[in-house]
Amino acid sequence: MSFLANLRDALACRRQSAARKTARAKYEFLVITPDICFFSSLAYAMPLHGWAVRWATSPEQAKRILKRQPIPLILYDWCSPDEDWTRSTECLKLTPEDPCIILAAREIDEDLWFRAIGHRVYDVVSRKGDLEHLAATLQFAWKWKAKQRPDAEDRRPDDSTINGPIRVTAAD
Repeated sequence: MSFLANLRDALACRRQSAARKTARAKYEFLVITPDICFFSSLAYAMPLHGWAVRWATSPEQAKRILKRQPIPLILYDWCSPDEDWTRSTECLKLTPEDPCIILAAREIDEDLWFRAIGHRVYDVVSRKGDLEHLAATLQFAWKWKAKQRPDAEDRRPDDSTINGPIRVTAAD
């Protein structure tokens, strides 16, 4: 068997394994970012932590997605210092589900953190930070959001299809 055939087989196995892990996602969040590299890194790594990742390239696209399928957590990527993240997050908070928003920023300082909390953002994480930390932050945010909505304590992606509707199930 040639080197290329071995490589092709290895990549096919890896894709199948990733697809199985994604299909078993326990939780989901919507990432809003125009940066395909940032999204790709999340789409690759977060299923290993039990997360299904949805993608919107803009807040407007995110609102359309949220209108069709409520998603309780949003990771908003503040990738441009010229962008006004406060206006975008305020608009997202007006959606019927009132999602829990986590801000991803290049540089984090105390002023940004206090400003974010003042705008009802759950937390601020580094966009180049540790994915384990992001997974833990998402997990805490999910639990916090579930406590705010006792009628939907444990909303998880439907196992039948990763892009399908969300059903309400009993807590573990």
